[in-house]
Amino acid sequence: MIYLITNTPKIYNDLADIIRLFYSDCQVKQGNNISAVDSSFVTTHSQSATKSGYSEIYETLINGKKYTFTYQYPFTHSVDEILESRTAKRSAKLGLYYALKSISGRQLPWGALTGIRPVSLYRQLNTYENMSARHQFQTALDVSENKIRLVEDIIDNQKSIYFKGPSDEIDVYIGIPFCPTRCLYCSFISHDLSRHPAPIAEYVDCLIKEINMLKKLKEKYNKRIRCLYFGGGTPTTLGYRHLDTILAALSPTLESTCEITVEAGRADTIDENILRVLKDNNVGRISINPQTFNDNTLEFVNRIHTVKDIYRVFDLAASYHFDSVNMDLIMGLPSETQKHMEHTLQSVKSIPVDNLTIHTLAIKRASKIKMENQVLEYAPQETVAKMVDKGRETAAQIGMQPYYLYRQKYMAGNLENVGYSMPGKQCVYNIDIMEETHNLIALGAGGISKRFFYSEDRHTRFANPKSVEHYIKNIDSIIKEKVEYFNDF
Repeated sequence: MIYLITNTPKIYNDLADIIRLFYSDCQVKQGNNISAVDSSFVTTHSQSATKSGYSEIYETLINGKKYTFTYQYPFTHSVDEILESRTAKRSAKLGLYYALKSISGRQLPWGALTGIRPVSLYRQLNTYENMSARHQFQTALDVSENKIRLVEDIIDNQKSIYFKGPSDEIDVYIGIPFCPTRCLYCSFISHDLSRHPAPIAEYVDCLIKEINMLKKLKEKYNKRIRCLYFGGGTPTTLGYRHLDTILAALSPTLESTCEITVEAGRADTIDENILRVLKDNNVGRISINPQTFNDNTLEFVNRIHTVKDIYRVFDLAASYHFDSVNMDLIMGLPSETQKHMEHTLQSVKSIPVDNLTIHTLAIKRASKIKMENQVLEYAPQETVAKMVDKGRETAAQIGMQPYYLYRQKYMAGNLENVGYSMPGKQCVYNIDIMEETHNLIALGAGGISKRFFYSEDRHTRFANPKSVEHYIKNIDSIIKEKVEYFNDF
């Protein structure tokens, strides 16, 4: 247990995130004062404003030994309260980062960054405080050269697609929250069909209602759909008839240039009928996600297919000649070693795919592992970092370049997820959603719509209920509220 005490309570959670960068296995709890807390690890923070910026003082007690660290963040104070608050938070976080770095002696690949969108931050910082983003990543944020180059490569590979500003184009997301089984590490909102029956037909009926709403919004405000993404869960769990119904309902709203992606996901949900329906309905991009090419791991994480099944469905998908096929892998799965991952990456080379997404394992509180308090064996953080580097090396060997990136809390080694693609095969939706560039209308349980106010550099969110039952029961009121939310967009 690590106790954190601060005289600026509104940034407590931000400071706790910094502590987790260095001590990911420890729980962080808010304390009252350093003398009253019965703990071997206590950090006390005090922030004060000076004429030239902010001053931070940290006192850290670890097993009876006390460390004191001060940090000065120079800044010209502003009448803009949002900017002032943002700067005060940055000062406190950076100070704590450097305090813990000096105590632990650890160098983190992403330095003091805790946000999920480093590429977006890099773009923003190019206009901040008259310093280049590279300089700020190197100096203030302490990001490694390897990760800076990765960000810069991604920005370069997004040039033909990236656009942020008022537009008549929108993105659409359709959430299918059903899976054949729940993977051990999964924290997504999904309905485990192996344990409970689901009202799939009723759910599809509600999606059709939302699709009809989408048609009206699109026509009223003269919008075009830039890309359409089916996520989950596992969308192909619906079966080919339901998928055909949904895609047929969407067809009149889509232009020929619209990118359509369906997460086919798991090998046990893919067959001839599924692929034929997708192809007949102009789906250009599918994602098949083995995560690993080791049978023991697949069984352990609760997948009900084998490596042989993975090869079979990729061969089957190749016969349908989709515009782009993506594969997802996860680095750092329970009990996997460097040798396991090298076997997986070697297997990837034998399969013709256009996109490869390399994920780093993130065990969140909503995962089965956490909820059941399972104690499992994981590769050391240094090994996971080597796995991620090997993944990037393998992608380059088969001709792919990084084109989008995002990070999550509780990731092994404080690393990242990166999407790679063959030249010209970047997924538009992945870039749009990670860089937050276009208005997004999300359909289905758990879907989060976003509306952007570009002149104010802000956006708002409208969340559908996470519960399938609640979504079905309240679909009419959800649609009414969503129409109001997108009024005059």
